[in-house]
This record gives sequence, C-alpha cells and structure tokens, in this order.
Amino acid sequence: MRKILLLSLLVPIFFACKSNKVLAQYENGKVTEKDLQELVDIFNLSSQAKSIQWKKQAARQLVVNELLSEKAKKEGMDKLPAAKTMKHYLRMYLIRMNTEKQWEDESLKGPFKLYKARHILRKVKYFKQVKQGGVEKSIRLSEAEKKAESKSVFEEVAKLREKIKSGQTTFEKAARELSEDPESKVKGGDLGHFPEGTMVPEFQRALYRLAGEVSYQKLYRVLSDQAKVLTKPEANATILLPLEEGFLLAVQDDATPFLKVAVKPNEIGYVKKALAKEETEKETKELSLPVKTMYGWHLIQLEKVENVARDKYIEYVAKEKFTNQPNAYKNAEQFVDQQIRRSAAFYKEKKENELMKKYGLKPSLMPKLPPQWEKATVLWEANGLKISGKEYLDYLKAQEAFAGTDFSSLKKNPAQYKKWAESNFQKYVELKIFEKEFGKSQNQEKLNRQVELSFKPYLARLYKIKFWYKDVKEASQAQIQKEYDELKQRAGKRPFPPMADVRDALKRRLENREKRNIDKVKEEALLRSVKFKLLDENFKS
Repeated sequence: MRKILLLSLLVPIFFACKSNKVLAQYENGKVTEKDLQELVDIFNLSSQAKSIQWKKQAARQLVVNELLSEKAKKEGMDKLPAAKTMKHYLRMYLIRMNTEKQWEDESLKGPFKLYKARHILRKVKYFKQVKQGGVEKSIRLSEAEKKAESKSVFEEVAKLREKIKSGQTTFEKAARELSEDPESKVKGGDLGHFPEGTMVPEFQRALYRLAGEVSYQKLYRVLSDQAKVLTKPEANATILLPLEEGFLLAVQDDATPFLKVAVKPNEIGYVKKALAKEETEKETKELSLPVKTMYGWHLIQLEKVENVARDKYIEYVAKEKFTNQPNAYKNAEQFVDQQIRRSAAFYKEKKENELMKKYGLKPSLMPKLPPQWEKATVLWEANGLKISGKEYLDYLKAQEAFAGTDFSSLKKNPAQYKKWAESNFQKYVELKIFEKEFGKSQNQEKLNRQVELSFKPYLARLYKIKFWYKDVKEASQAQIQKEYDELKQRAGKRPFPPMADVRDALKRRLENREKRNIDKVKEEALLRSVKFKLLDENFKS
C-alpha cells in the first residue's frame, strides 16, 4: 500500500519571508513570497530558508498543481466518490498533524523534567574472532552463542550489583573500573542531567521505576526459550515487557503504566505464570536491577529528578559538558535545544499512546480484521466511535485511486489482500480517533484552508492518471528481468530476494519511472503554454 505523504503532496517548502515579492508569473496568475509563507504557516512547516533552487522548484510546483487541479474540476473529478473520501481523509490527517504540533509546542515551553543518573555498562559481544585459512576474521555469533554471552554478562552485572548493595564497593568506583561507556566511565558513570525521553526505552522505563513514577506488584524473569509469548491473555497469564531476546522482565496483571514509554511492535505480550520465576530482589529506590538495552547490560543509579526552566538546564549542561571551553554557554544552549526537541518528540509519542489506550489500542497489538470484513456493519467500535466495513473499504479504494492502481487486482490473492488491509487499518482507526477527540476544537478557518490547499495536488494527480498516464505500457517480463539483474549485481555479495518476491515491486518501479518521465515533459509543456516565468532577481537571498 502506497501511503500518501501530505507534505510531499504539497510542496516540501521550508522557507520564510517578510516581503511579498513576485517570484513567478504566468497568464492570469502569479506566485509571491506570501503564497509560500502561507504554506509555511498553515502547515506548521519549518521557517528555515533553503537554497534558491529549492524555492524555484516550490514556485514551479505550486503553479502545476493549480493548473491541473482546475482542469480536474472541469472534468468533475472533485465530485468523484474517491475524491470526496480522500478529502475527508486529508481533513483527518491534518487534524492529527495540528494536534501533534500543539503537543510539541507545549513540551517545548517547559519546564523540563530532568533526571540525574549514573550507569555502568557491560557490553554484550555479538561477534567473535576466528582464524580461517590463516587469516583472522570476525564472524557473527550463533543464536545459542548470543544467548550464552548475554546470560554471562547478565550474571556478571547481577554480582556487581550485590557488591555495591553490600558496601564492598561504591557505584562510582565500580563504574571507573568496569564500565565500558568511555565518556561516563571517567566520571564514575555520571550521565549528568538529561530530559525525559532522550534515553532508549528500556533505560527510560528503569528510570520511571526508580523514580517511583510507575509501580509494579511483582517482577518475574522468564527465559524466552522456556515460554511462548502470547499475543492475547489466557488463564494464569502474566503481562510482559521483554528486556532482550533471552530475558524478559514481567509485570503481573497490569503493564498499563509502562505504556507511558513508546513501545515497539511485539514488545508487549503474555506468558503463563507457571513459566515465570519471581525475582526475589527488587530494584531499590536508587539502584536498578540489571537493565538490557541494545548496548548491553546496565546498572543504573538515580540521583534526582527535578523540573527546571530552560536557562537552568543550560547552566547544568555548560558545567557538566563544556567546562573551561570557549563559548561554553552557547555550545550548551545548542546541545540543550537538541535534547529538548528529542524530548518533545517523545512527549508527543507518549500523548499518542495515552490517547490510543483510551480506545483499547496498543502499539504492539494491532486490530485484526474478521473474515468478510468489507460487509461488516460495525468493523470496529470503542468509546462511541464506530467504523463500518464499507467506510474502511471506501478509504482503501480512494488511496488506490490516487496511486493509480486497479483495486480489483488486489483482491486476486485473498490472503495478501487481507494482510494489506490490516496493515493500514490501525492508521485509519487512529485518524478517526483524532478526528473525534480534536476535530471540533481546531481552528476551523485554518483547517478548511489546509484541506483546500492539500486537495489540489490530489486532484492534479487524478488528472495525470486519467489523461497523462493512459498510454503507460505495462512493464514486460524482459524489462523486469533486466531491472532485477542490474539491482542484484549492484547488491554484490549481499543477500538479495528471489524474483518471485519482488516482481510486482519491480513492475511498479519501472512504470513509475515512465510516469516521472511523462511528468517532466508534460509539466514543461503546460508551463510554456501559460508563459510561466521565474523572476530570478527576486530569488536572491
């Protein structure tokens, strides 16, 4: 399924302006700096100026979309059922985009939640050195070897934790002697101050637990080769949060608080309690249990959590990272702004997860479509929101109309068709939820203008499909084979999929290439017909 990227539909303009110079003109029309600025403002785009060539391309594409959308309207294409459905889809998409932008803006204002922590990292090796033909080579460990290596490092870190708890050594001393994080090692494992969401999810979850921001009834450790992780709860089941391929940290009965942290697909599952061993040692308020991330096994010591203003955060960073350096404050300011933006993205994702949880959706457990889903009166329902099979089917048809695909051909393989429909269903449900929750609270004048502007490229695309691409020939088997051979040769020794797996994708690739060539020729002819002209002197910075 080809997903519509709204910003690529419009014009990827990242341009700010103060005057209203005419940048381009054509018969009965012109493009001004104000036109570009409207897109920047109304679609919440960045105001960072790009190259002059970028601005010229933006002005050119605006005119093409304007002319073709008018032609499409004369053909009645804006009245087609698929067009009306797509217009509604664009409205839902924009409601979500505006809401997420509002969330990010809220997060960027501050105050900012900062953690101050130390850690000890012991890396897990995934490669080993072997001699082959007298030459030493690095080869990847087998799955069994990786599990054994990870378990060995886990046990090493667990023993180190006991030494710290019993007072045989201090956290700082152990970090200096044993940590494999070179930057924090020399500072006794000190990570300084950092905002919520800037560490990897497993690390952030441990911070939540240490700070008492989430609680659990019991902790379990499960060897994944002993237990099958289930996607649905069964009798005597325990909700899990896996830490890595060999070990699972489980939370009895309710893992809901952990959804504050974004999770990856399949990161939450269930396992029968009989196969889970309860941990007798819990995390203390300051010292974590061993935590597994992509980097290895960690011990984490939380020192404090506080909410601070941006200036205070900059002071911390200037002292911790840029002491005795020229322009310390300026460098700290740049670093802080980067971290704040990362944290804002995390905050947005957390808000989304909380919203989806309200409707019973989880990132790892996507809704499944029943047999004959197209005919379902109620395909999905939650919190007063209903989606019928016909409504969702109309949406899929509208998407394929935009892509120029024969929808009926997709149904020739029922299993693949259902899988394709399911892969898009969660996204559609999410858009419906955003519309229900935030549609009425939007600035309706701005939203309507956004919809109209974003609908023009869609109409232009429909016009191209009907009139420009009608003579596009289906790629022949010989052309597909030639393309496959060239790509396979380019891949070299890297694994390459068999032809059967990529034939359809290669066919589309060749046909899209021909369409791009048609666009180039016909767009130039269209612009010449209206005497389009860029005013180069007005593009100067």
